[in-house]
Amino acid sequence: SFPSNLVFHVQKNRVRDFLSYGNNKHSKKKGHLDIESVSQRDNFVTRLKRFFGGETELDQIPLLEQSDQQQNPNSEDIRRDGPLTSEQVNDEPTEMLMDDYHERQALKADFIAAHPNYDASLWFFCPHNKFRRFCQLLVPSSHGKRIFGTPHSKELSFVFNTIIYLCVIASVVIATIAVPTYIKKHYVRFDGSYSRYTWFWWTDVVFTIVFTIEFLIKIIADGFLLTPNAYMLNVWNQLDLFVLITFYVNIVIGANVSSSGVSKVFRALKSLRALRLINLTSSTKEIFYAILISGAPRIFDASILSLGLIIPYAIYGTNIFAGLFLLCNDDSVSNKTQCVDEYIGSPILHWSFPLPRVWTKPYSYSFDDFKSSFLILFEIVSEEGWVDVMSSSMTIAGRDLQPQPNASIWNAIYFCVFNLAGAVFVLTMFVSVIVANYQEKSGDAYLTEEQKRWVDLKKLLKRIKPSKRPKVRPTGRFRSLCFDYAAEKRGTWHKFITGVYILHILLLMTEFRNSTHWFGLFRHILFAIFILIYVLDVLVKLIGFGWKVFRSDRWNLFDVVVVLGAAVTTAPTVYPLFKNELISQLQKVFLLLITLKLFQKNDTMNQLFKNVIGSLSSIFNLFAVWFIIFLIYAIVFMEIFGLTRYGNNGNDHVNFRNFGNSMLTLARMSTGEGWNSIMHDFTVESPFCVEDKSFFNSDCGSTKWAYFLFISWSVLSMYIFTNMFIVVVVDNFSYCYQIAAEFSLINRDEIRKYPFIVSPDFRKKAWGLVDTDRTGYIKSRDFSRFFAKLEGSFRVRIYDDEFLVPNLIKNSRVDSEAIGNKKGTNILKVGYLDVRKLEKCLSKINLSKVYERRKMYNCIYQEALLSIEKDVNGNEKGISFTNMLLTLAHYKLIDDDKCLQIQEFVKRKAKTERIADNVNKDRVKSLLRAIYLRRKYKSIKDQRSSTGKTNEPVPKILVDMFNDKEQEKTRTPSLIIDTGTNSQKIRISMYSAGAQNSPGSDEPPTRNSLSPLSTHSALDHSLTRYSGNMSPIIDNNTWDLIDINTEMDEETANRVLTTFHNTHWHVIIKMSVKSPEYINQNDLKDLIKDKSKVPSVDYLVFDVRDDDYV
Repeated sequence: SFPSNLVFHVQKNRVRDFLSYGNNKHSKKKGHLDIESVSQRDNFVTRLKRFFGGETELDQIPLLEQSDQQQNPNSEDIRRDGPLTSEQVNDEPTEMLMDDYHERQALKADFIAAHPNYDASLWFFCPHNKFRRFCQLLVPSSHGKRIFGTPHSKELSFVFNTIIYLCVIASVVIATIAVPTYIKKHYVRFDGSYSRYTWFWWTDVVFTIVFTIEFLIKIIADGFLLTPNAYMLNVWNQLDLFVLITFYVNIVIGANVSSSGVSKVFRALKSLRALRLINLTSSTKEIFYAILISGAPRIFDASILSLGLIIPYAIYGTNIFAGLFLLCNDDSVSNKTQCVDEYIGSPILHWSFPLPRVWTKPYSYSFDDFKSSFLILFEIVSEEGWVDVMSSSMTIAGRDLQPQPNASIWNAIYFCVFNLAGAVFVLTMFVSVIVANYQEKSGDAYLTEEQKRWVDLKKLLKRIKPSKRPKVRPTGRFRSLCFDYAAEKRGTWHKFITGVYILHILLLMTEFRNSTHWFGLFRHILFAIFILIYVLDVLVKLIGFGWKVFRSDRWNLFDVVVVLGAAVTTAPTVYPLFKNELISQLQKVFLLLITLKLFQKNDTMNQLFKNVIGSLSSIFNLFAVWFIIFLIYAIVFMEIFGLTRYGNNGNDHVNFRNFGNSMLTLARMSTGEGWNSIMHDFTVESPFCVEDKSFFNSDCGSTKWAYFLFISWSVLSMYIFTNMFIVVVVDNFSYCYQIAAEFSLINRDEIRKYPFIVSPDFRKKAWGLVDTDRTGYIKSRDFSRFFAKLEGSFRVRIYDDEFLVPNLIKNSRVDSEAIGNKKGTNILKVGYLDVRKLEKCLSKINLSKVYERRKMYNCIYQEALLSIEKDVNGNEKGISFTNMLLTLAHYKLIDDDKCLQIQEFVKRKAKTERIADNVNKDRVKSLLRAIYLRRKYKSIKDQRSSTGKTNEPVPKILVDMFNDKEQEKTRTPSLIIDTGTNSQKIRISMYSAGAQNSPGSDEPPTRNSLSPLSTHSALDHSLTRYSGNMSPIIDNNTWDLIDINTEMDEETANRVLTTFHNTHWHVIIKMSVKSPEYINQNDLKDLIKDKSKVPSVDYLVFDVRDDDYV
């Protein structure tokens, strides 16, 4: 709003620094300490994490982090704020964040405009170059947002990325086919060499050209290094460049058949092309980063702590067991000195021939040095082979003595203690570290108990969908009966079917080998009976619901397929026309699948089943990353050990000769089953194998490669990824509400109360009654009707059931027996109602609870209005089932202050403020509407009274109060209704014996008897005796000064305002307009001055939202 010549252009952060200079001056020393501490944290691990695009340790609290989408103003997450889509909350932190972002973008744009060569890729392609703009259409920005460039085209980028990913997948597939065994079988010559120009070499050339073109397009689009959006600023681009280099290396070395270590390294690089599969989805990149990059420091710390346990044991084991695991291959000797010459042995197929005696180490393990001790203890930690090592230690008879059974049984204590410490401490610590790291990355580690419960409850509520039922209950007798049985969730038919499923499972457990023919026939007949019951259950649902509703439930479709398959495969077993083993096996499959229906019938099992389905996405993403690691290691093992000879533990299935066996062997080692024995088989070296210069003519292994690959695989797969599955399952299965009822906020039965209401005929869904079109949405006009049907934890009614109009009428009826006796003369009745009974019933209403309930009801109603969605044409679509359920949960199940996380709490607070504003606006609108209707009614009344014409009799409710000393003491006047013969009047009087007008008087009341504001009322002398806010104390002289046609002076307005403060009208107005932000005392004083803006206060208007309530 300032003129442009008065605006001083300066950066906002400088202004903030200037305004906060005083505070910063006192905290300058502290700031230096913070900077120093930050610099100390910038260690190797932090730099490594920053290199891979991760956060530093200072930003590890995810609840306080800003995501990339939140920092990007073009992101939908900033523009979308849950239900507040039409009007965003203008909070200061978000505004400051957006201002800072735009300011940085503006500064960057100014810098690029001043230095145009900075944004020139390869110092040649300027931002306006047409070829560069075309390249930018193909690929997204490598880093940040392009300021002067062209945003990528979604269509062209999708096509380009699809081609690249197909080439990546094809290159990995070829790498799994062109393994050493395949090359040796088809291309290797007798001397161990083969031709360079094979089909897989040419495919590598093609893939290299494709990936090179991709690399060139990206660096032309955004530059290589010294540009704002450079290629090398993206860690995944760095990974792609490294993989591209490996392609060039494989093309160059091509037909290199050397068995040296360098040649093995080059062949192993072929496996890294599988790393590009991580870029397929963002979820795999996130999991890869969370496990292997972000979690690396924690895993490294756990490894160091584990070494702190293993190293002392290794040193101690070396001291006590060094040189004691040696023995002679001839069991007949007793010591080392006798272990000479030859002996007759039969090591192979009982063939006896002379063998030399050798005093040597017969096992693959020993404690002769620290390296060997550390290796065997590491193997013991994995629970593999430790029993054999302990048994060998128990046979030690002494140094240079032949081992004897149980010669040193106390040596077992060493291994038992270490095994307990290793299994309980090391393995548990690894699991705990992985779980803690996952929880920190997901934010669960920083949540309170209430916040975790709310997260779990949200997961449950979001998975609930409205059950689909026919729009109307079937009218036919048979079909309506089927509908009742099918719709009943806890009925007799439901219990009967559940019992049949249990018997079905028990019958499946009776199968055993060599069973008699009659018993097998008896089992098949029982299965046939059960299948007939299942068919009947399917028909009941199909007839009761109809095909359209029946097929909407996937469980019903599952029933059709399984029951039909079981019936088709069971029929030949009962009537054996022919025997077929395939049909018998299919029958067992279908009968087994039927048992899955028990998951649907039982609440606990149903919740577990839903958790399994809900966690499939997380498990699949984790499995995808694990599968990529499998591919990398499988290719490496095939390239290094593809031609290695079988060892004692190798066979046709445990080897690395082809891709299938490699994956199977890696899967076996992931469980820890004999991984160390397989590792020692591949450490074989000359003279126990054939060694040759050509890799294809050698069957030797490699000790270094075996230890590196097998140990790294066991740590990654057996310790990390296997435990990650435990973490994912625990995270998704943490809210089994029926198992931990004391921890849950709501159970399945309470959920059923949300959509259901019990009626005399059958159980109906309240949602279905409103959503008759089965769209999953209800409109705003149906909110009140829907809220009236909610029960249980979701009940939102304002009044209790006993205060509903039908119940009040029922409990206030005149007793027919009391009419004939003397008590009948004291009955005050209107029609068939006993007024005193009605008064007694109404006196039980808890006003404070009613006030709180109405307040909650109004808030829920307004929030539901805010959550209304619109269709593409802008018409009202309504509120969805899930959004309504979550809205009710905020008011009925949780405390927002305790259960919400910080970001959600901020949004919720802004939303509740908006809801409160809407509630207050609605109150003001209702007040103004009441004023308008009052004036309209008054004008019509005056018009009729002036003409003296009345179209029809209108009953008048008259309130009279009389002087009574007893009533003055009790201050609780009784309610009496005049039931005279005049049908136009109903007098409600404060009855007393000395009243001027009796309850049965037919005398028409005057204006003075109608209004407590009248200056000539007969009640003037008695009104002043009451005190308190609810007492009708009115200064009559004040009202004499009021004239609707004249302006009210300041003194009169003050007196009227004082009068309102001392009467019950003050409470009424305060309840009508509670918030002082809308009407304060001065505004009320102005309203009273101009009496045309406010009604006379001799009447009371109640806003009735629902016909069911008073």
